[in-house]
Amino acid sequence: MGVTIKDIARIANVSHTTVSRALNDSPFINEDTKVKIKSIAKELNYVPNYSAKSLVLDRSYNIGLFFTTISQVTSPMFFYETVSGVNSAIKESYNLVVRGIDDYKKFTLINNKRFDGIILMSQSNSDNSFIYYLLEKDIPVVVLNRDVDENSIV
Repeated sequence: MGVTIKDIARIANVSHTTVSRALNDSPFINEDTKVKIKSIAKELNYVPNYSAKSLVLDRSYNIGLFFTTISQVTSPMFFYETVSGVNSAIKESYNLVVRGIDDYKKFTLINNKRFDGIILMSQSNSDNSFIYYLLEKDIPVVVLNRDVDENSIV
């Protein structure tokens, strides 16, 4: 099992809450304590538990990159450039989930507990039902590749 914030807390002689706050750059922790805790974390090769963090913060750390379909119409080079561009933009802050809208016959598996946001490579108005579903579920959405007549969509 990996190093936990409790392990770091024990070594630093502070509470696990202090460790958590220091690692998240809380203004409530003084700079010397932050430096000490971050140094210990680095030395121990600490990796945050994103599953636990997502429960506490009510975030999934998943960004969905959806295409109308992955099996048809999308050229391999366009697909590659889109995926690598989005992946480099989100870096290590989020997991990237790449899917086709047609993979989801019913959209019920797509909700704001599973995705913090969705980028849609839309190819036609046939994607509008998916877009309106996302808006209804309060999932932030960015539509690329075409204009959509909806003020809340970027």
